[in-house]
Amino acid sequence: MLVIHVRSTNPRTTKFEFDQKCGSFFLHIRLLPSDRHAPFSFEEEQGQLVDSVDLLKGSGGYEMLPGATMDDMRTIVLPLGTIVSMTAELKILRWWQKEEDFVSTSSVVRVEP
Repeated sequence: MLVIHVRSTNPRTTKFEFDQKCGSFFLHIRLLPSDRHAPFSFEEEQGQLVDSVDLLKGSGGYEMLPGATMDDMRTIVLPLGTIVSMTAELKILRWWQKEEDFVSTSSVVRVEP
């Protein structure tokens, strides 16, 4: 079992609010091949997509006070030795400017006992 924590921090001095009407917040989990020999590299969106979790679904949105940190936790059951890439991506639509702000972070782990 792999436990994934997606931590978000509001660095602003003002409250930050968003929901599914004005943005999206997803966690993408991809399997990476474990039979490659070093050296090798992967692009962020390579690998077999195992799951795409909508972190806003069922939450009603987020209200983050100044300096606050949120922790979203998800679990996934994978065989030992599996290598996975996890990418959390947040998109906010600024409708008044007809633009989209985008931020993402990724991590790669091997499932071990």
